[in-house]
Amino acid sequence: MTNRKSSSFDNPSRLFLAVDALLIDPLMGPVYRGFVRSLVLDGNEDVLEVGCGTGRGSRHLAAALENGGRLTCMDNSTAQCREARRRLRSWQNTEVAVGDITKLALPPESQDVVVIHFMLHDVETEARADALQALSQVLKPAGLFHIREPTKASHGIPVEEIRLLMKGAGLTERRGREHRLGVFGRVYSGVYEKEYRPLIHK
Repeated sequence: MTNRKSSSFDNPSRLFLAVDALLIDPLMGPVYRGFVRSLVLDGNEDVLEVGCGTGRGSRHLAAALENGGRLTCMDNSTAQCREARRRLRSWQNTEVAVGDITKLALPPESQDVVVIHFMLHDVETEARADALQALSQVLKPAGLFHIREPTKASHGIPVEEIRLLMKGAGLTERRGREHRLGVFGRVYSGVYEKEYRPLIHK
């Protein structure tokens, strides 16, 4: 992704992948389904999901884009992307790419929607602003940026930090709230819109 706090994300063990499939997947399934429903997609959007991991949530996004939309999933772990491709093999409207957020191989202003779900808090603090700036650049003007992050002090990111980072990337909060999400504790769910900045011709 970019400067992850733990190398376990980059090189997950076979045990991690097994636990992910057998335990985490059933637990997170309803969470991801609810999150994707909250995006209220028309189904024809170009969507970038950053931090797709093993594709648990990607399946629900792909299913929601079967009206001509396209999903690009990205993670910096080759092993997790391999598993994501396996999970997404039934959908032709998806692409899974291994890479760094700050080196996105996507045209500027090409995406209608950007999605981050439980990822930003795992990026090193000093790398977060550059990561969000890069994501903002590939989002179309008036495009939407959906984010959900844990906010607990032990493993999360403060709400005010999220808001400051998003504002610095040219993203305006349209909706946002901190709430409890079952066993995951306190989380922040926000919807941001990319500011329209017309070019100035001299």
